[in-house]
Amino acid sequence: MLSLQYSISIEVDREAVWDALTDPDLYRAWASAFSANSQFVGEWAQGSTIDFVDPAFGGTRALLDEVRSPERIRARHVATVSADGALETESDAAR
Repeated sequence: MLSLQYSISIEVDREAVWDALTDPDLYRAWASAFSANSQFVGEWAQGSTIDFVDPAFGGTRALLDEVRSPERIRARHVATVSADGALETESDAAR
């Protein structure tokens, strides 16, 4: 299986980045650039799952392996989510 890892350096206060990713309203504003109604559903807690979805299109589910405010979020995408909320874990897209 192909494994990808990304990182980026951002010249801004880390708390501002943390808030943009974890505050529901700020996340929706940021994510609207690529999905008009994108939102997350879930809690930013280590060991939890969180869904990143646009209700009209579906999205993806991630398992939060590490959450250290305001330093790090490490997530593993574990499923796709259809527009009706069904989870898919076996397809190539889901893997």
